[in-house]
Amino acid sequence: MCRVGHTFTTGYHYDQYHLRNQTFNAGNWSTETLSTLKSSYQGDTRTQALFAQDAWAFAPRWLATPGLRYETWRAYNGRLGNAATMLGYAGRTEDAFSPKAEPQWQATRDTLLRLSYSRAVNRPNLHWQSVAMGLMLSVAAMAAQADGALRFQPLHAGEVKTLLRTPRARALIVEIWALDCSYCRENIARIAQWRRASRQPVDVVMVAMDGPEQAAMLNRALAPLVRDGGLGLARVPQYANAEAMPERLRAALDPGWQGELPRTLILRADGRRHASSGLLTPQTLNAALSD
Repeated sequence: MCRVGHTFTTGYHYDQYHLRNQTFNAGNWSTETLSTLKSSYQGDTRTQALFAQDAWAFAPRWLATPGLRYETWRAYNGRLGNAATMLGYAGRTEDAFSPKAEPQWQATRDTLLRLSYSRAVNRPNLHWQSVAMGLMLSVAAMAAQADGALRFQPLHAGEVKTLLRTPRARALIVEIWALDCSYCRENIARIAQWRRASRQPVDVVMVAMDGPEQAAMLNRALAPLVRDGGLGLARVPQYANAEAMPERLRAALDPGWQGELPRTLILRADGRRHASSGLLTPQTLNAALSD
């Protein structure tokens, strides 16, 4: 490193990601026979950048390498939904500069001393943004929760046994519903009205067969019922299907259930269980809980 001079480097960076993900209901999860669309999410991102650096040998045994990168990142075509509804998200664009500086000194033939400083900007790619499995929530879900909306806890098949444990101090009603179920919200309202009128010592939990990444849409669907404070829906624990294959949760909740909605499980304090599909009446609820 005895010569003095400049070595200039410049370049252009481009990347683009496309994501299209769909989850379907299955008539038999063990054979993976697909039927109707369960959920869908998609999006695109694109990054473009220009960079330049100068390796400057300004003195014998000395080299300084300053550099700069400018990039622009864009996310667009974001959509989240199911067979009944599709929710779109506004596009987003961000720009950033990333500088670097690196002086180095060749102290001896075998010893090189280097000091480096740099700043890197790491933009989210589609894998980070889609977040559709496990215990993670999408940005839309977290935003909905931040506004004081209902919180949907992810529910896995392995956690159902604890949720439905018996015997218990009080009876439990498990109301299973989904966004694409036209009668589910009416049935939820009926259970809440019966509970308020009967004053029986009964706990209620709700399980949405939609994933937790759809929390924003779940909140939108239940908003009219939540606003009716007399129904007490804001105090009911809410769960959402966290299984990549929804039928696994269905089988864990009720092995004899074929997937029709709404589905209601009633667990009495003595351990006896009643299950039914469709709209409930006060008479049905009273009979299921009576001796």
